[in-house]
Amino acid sequence: MMKSIVVALVTMIVAAGAGCRGEGHAQSAPSAQAVSATAACARLMTLCQGNEQDRRECERTMAEVRPGVDADNVARTARCMGEARTCGEGTGCMAGSAARAGANFLRDFTNGFTR
Repeated sequence: MMKSIVVALVTMIVAAGAGCRGEGHAQSAPSAQAVSATAACARLMTLCQGNEQDRRECERTMAEVRPGVDADNVARTARCMGEARTCGEGTGCMAGSAARAGANFLRDFTNGFTR
């Protein structure tokens, strides 16, 4: 079950962040984002009884899409994960983060497309 949740989450995050790598977005301290991603993945594994492999996959995916995620999204996701009490809530927090990153990318894409 955990594997299917992680696979669905990874697919959603990668799809939302596709094409975002290497863009010149201003970012707050990357180390803070890395810590937040590590903490979010650790919390998700705790809530969903994930194993070490699932945690590593979650962290790897978060690292891949980090350039497309702004500081507000990171903070919101960290707060949401801290408040989550079930696997479903934690997965929802992560999915919401991916959706916001995708929406930001789409907004930026549209702005560029219409110039």
